[in-house]
Amino acid sequence: MADIINENYGVADVQRERRRKRVLLTILAVIVVAAVSYFSLRTRGQERIIATFLQTLQEKRYQDAFQMWGPYNKHYPPESFLEDFGPSSKYPDASKFKVENIDYCGDGVVFHVTYPQQESVGLLVDRSSGIITFTPSDWEGRCPGRHLQWGAFFHRVFGSSATN
Repeated sequence: MADIINENYGVADVQRERRRKRVLLTILAVIVVAAVSYFSLRTRGQERIIATFLQTLQEKRYQDAFQMWGPYNKHYPPESFLEDFGPSSKYPDASKFKVENIDYCGDGVVFHVTYPQQESVGLLVDRSSGIITFTPSDWEGRCPGRHLQWGAFFHRVFGSSATN
């Protein structure tokens, strides 16, 4: 009888501790997946808007692109839009645009867009309306404040080993 008591002594405690560890690891995994999903998907709608805008410019459908820009802006008429993005502008080939950074910025998402041999441009997509505008001039194409570039970090950590 003493042997049976010695064999089972502490088994329930060990099982309880294993269950506790599994539950904590599951909760931690769910939190990590939720955080990664949130930060990677929160600008997805605005990324699609910018991709559609650039595709529309590439197809030279300037009227449709201007409609995405916000057609009712009296301070930015279609003629000015064509001067900035039309065939005789400094950005004539929209396929050469490259989105360098995406910043989540309050009510909007800022896209820092570059074009070869030209000054970069900041495009702001309003999250509620989907309307595109230039970023304010004092923002220098980026949302003000500090920028944690997780995408660049993970690309640097994991992407460089894949290319070497």
